[in-house]
Amino acid sequence: MKFGDPDGFKPARALQLAIPAWLLLEEFRTKLIMILFFCGVLSLLALKAWLNQVGKVEESGVSSETKKSMKEYLIAILEDNPEN
Repeated sequence: MKFGDPDGFKPARALQLAIPAWLLLEEFRTKLIMILFFCGVLSLLALKAWLNQVGKVEESGVSSETKKSMKEYLIAILEDNPEN
């Protein structure tokens, strides 16, 4: 093979085999682009939400907000019951 593969560029051929032919038609191209765009946006939003949630969890696996509210709750209980 002096000048490449006679079947053409292998990754392009693999895409042609993997994606249904009707999906690559001209009439579906705008729909496909819109769907891919919205999937990308939703993926980025989900990733951002997950990263925000991960950042709020401490080493013990408890959310810092939960830890703070439970501490305030326990202090309020101890202040209401000084004899214990």
